[in-house]
Amino acid sequence: MKRDELFKDVFVNDGKALYKNGVKIASFKSVDVNTNEYQFVHGKKPRGYGRWAFLMACNKQDIVFYTGKYSECVKQAKARAKSLGYTGIAVGA
Repeated sequence: MKRDELFKDVFVNDGKALYKNGVKIASFKSVDVNTNEYQFVHGKKPRGYGRWAFLMACNKQDIVFYTGKYSECVKQAKARAKSLGYTGIAVGA
């Protein structure tokens, strides 16, 4: 395999969009929040005051914690996820 073939596709993530060889292939307009696991474990939607865990995208090793109202904590988690280029987060159970 030639060196040019190894580096044929160049992907760039600027936090706002994903580019392949200079062409935008995906936009990160918003960050989706998945609460399914939390709802399965607790039997209700997340709300209220507490210590909240957010898992960034599918990477279960990148977990952030916030203390406060759920509505405020989810805003902080979404901002962090967007700055890291993630398009989705999950609320930890």
